[in-house]
Amino acid sequence: MEALTEGDHAVYSYTASRDGSKVAVAISTQTDIGDLFTVEAGLRALHRLTNINDPLFSGIHITEPKTIRYKSFDGRTLRLGSSFRPITMRRRNIR
Repeated sequence: MEALTEGDHAVYSYTASRDGSKVAVAISTQTDIGDLFTVEAGLRALHRLTNINDPLFSGIHITEPKTIRYKSFDGRTLRLGSSFRPITMRRRNIR
C-alpha cells in the first residue's frame, strides 16, 4: 500500500472516483480544521476545494504547535507531547 498524501495532517474521510484517478479527501491539521481537497492518483499534490473556517479564524493568529522531545537514558528519543503558544488576536480597523 502506498501513501496517497504526504505532510503533517490527518485524512479523516475520503472517496475515490470510479476509475480511481482522483480522490476527494477531508483533511485537518493543527491549525487548519476540516477542509476538502482533491488528489490525483500518483501525484500526491493536494488541490484545495474549500476554506470553510476562514471567516471564523480570520480574526485570530494560530501558531503551529512545537513537538517536545526528550532523549531517554537508553539513547531513544521520546515524544512527550506538544507545546501550544497562545492564540493572538489580529487587529481590525473598526469605524
